[in-house]
Amino acid sequence: MNSIMYGSAVVLCGIIAAFIVHEVFRWLQKRADLTESKLDDIVLYSLSKPWPLP
Repeated sequence: MNSIMYGSAVVLCGIIAAFIVHEVFRWLQKRADLTESKLDDIVLYSLSKPWPLP
């Protein structure tokens, strides 16, 4: 029974962490759009999720 609860907790923590990282990247992208420098845009683009292949 404990292993099911530990497994569920790990999955839930992973989902929460993924949501937090997603929101941080959205916030950083909005901040990068406000600057004149293109370096931050390039860095965020390189760290973002990959494009799906057709």
